[in-house]
Amino acid sequence: MSDLLTQNWEKFLEIQAIGDWNGIWTRLAGNGELVERFHGVRSYVVYPDREAVVQKNHYRYEDGTSESRTFGPYKKGKLTTPFLDYCWTWGYTPKIERGKLYYFETCLKHERLGVSGGCKYLEDGSLHHVTSIWETLDFFRGEPQDIDYTSSDHWKGSMISTITPDLIIATTSDCQWKPINELAQEI
Repeated sequence: MSDLLTQNWEKFLEIQAIGDWNGIWTRLAGNGELVERFHGVRSYVVYPDREAVVQKNHYRYEDGTSESRTFGPYKKGKLTTPFLDYCWTWGYTPKIERGKLYYFETCLKHERLGVSGGCKYLEDGSLHHVTSIWETLDFFRGEPQDIDYTSSDHWKGSMISTITPDLIIATTSDCQWKPINELAQEI
């Protein structure tokens, strides 16, 4: 197995498959209207030999019903999703094909918090729904808190300038968050 696949697998085990991710899932229709909000828990069970992981999702809906779904096993050497230090993205469908369903999800993590968004496209290529997930590791925090987006003093991060073909982050620089209308003024 290539070093890149092994490195990627270890990063998956380190940042995602580490416990129960509890959160609020919000699903919007393709036209932007709210379809549903519900509590979801994503649990990852790592095989004792660390060669595979099973994902178990548990959902509790506003009407009091619940359901569970199992995904995987995801196997070492077969996971092609790039897992970087604080983010990952993957397609649930192996490849995009006309007339087939396609799912993908992108996730950003900070310590024990995560936010992700995913889309489901229908066979005709139209957007079926978008799901956003605000979650935390290990316990349920309830509804996400309102965020004051007008104050950018606390929004800091790193900008990745270069990622090598073997997924090594070669250069980064510190950056301060700015509203998009301010970014346009800098160009």
